[in-house]
Amino acid sequence: MYFDKKYRPKNLSQFIGNSIIKKIIRTFPSDPPSLVLLHGKTGCGKTTLARIIVDMFDYQLTDFNIADAGGIDLARYINSSAKVMSMRKKGKIYLLDETQGANKNCMNALLKITEEPPKNTIFIMATTEPQHLLSAIRSRALKLEVKPLTEKQSIILLSRVCKQENLDFDKRVLTNIHNVAEGIPRQELIILNSIAKLENQDDIDELILQIELEGLGSKQLIDLCRALLNLDSFKHVMAILRSLEDKPETIRRVILDYMNKVLLNGRMDKQAAMVLCSFIDCKAIEIGLPAITNSIVNLYF
Repeated sequence: MYFDKKYRPKNLSQFIGNSIIKKIIRTFPSDPPSLVLLHGKTGCGKTTLARIIVDMFDYQLTDFNIADAGGIDLARYINSSAKVMSMRKKGKIYLLDETQGANKNCMNALLKITEEPPKNTIFIMATTEPQHLLSAIRSRALKLEVKPLTEKQSIILLSRVCKQENLDFDKRVLTNIHNVAEGIPRQELIILNSIAKLENQDDIDELILQIELEGLGSKQLIDLCRALLNLDSFKHVMAILRSLEDKPETIRRVILDYMNKVLLNGRMDKQAAMVLCSFIDCKAIEIGLPAITNSIVNLYF
């Protein structure tokens, strides 16, 4: 089983980080809110926290991924269903994940039931884009922002998993994973899973570097960086350049970031240094794409 699934927290004690949110959630059994809005970046633990909240109550759970079915029919079903008392549980919880996927009609239909929810009914919305929800819904919700982990928190999480899996990675590797994943716990565990079977330290460093480099820009832009680093044919490099939709200054910046990371990782690649020198003085902002083309020409001729 993948680490991000295997080590998904099942209670607040296992959930690392976001201490203020956890303190608030611990008060829910004695003072349950009717509408909770969990928001934050993908992979930070919004849905995990939502399911932890669900487990704190003896309530019937109904969950939906709104991005898959965010139309008026879904909202009508929720409206009618919420008004019917549960025969087996003390109340009902509706978990609405990816709420930003709801269309306007769906949001308007949900507004009434969230304004005047039936007794013992809790609505939990999870979203990466709270600004796309109706302001009337946002104003009525208990808003909890789930934040990425700090470096210290990431190392605690990764060390805990390493201990369970009998993995022996030093702090430098765990810190690199945190930096590449930008503190997103799901992404950190996915990366750790990827390097778990590698034994050679150089292979581990190379994989982490590649993951970090791929996160710098679009696939086509990273392909251009690789082509320049590998000194692929001029024709091939120019074909990639013509396919890009990025702004010239974005292209220049990503190329510089890519080559800098290659060099800072300890790979004193002569070609990376040459590309870096060629693009440092590139006047992409003033001249545009011809400046990028000229920098590439200088590398080849």
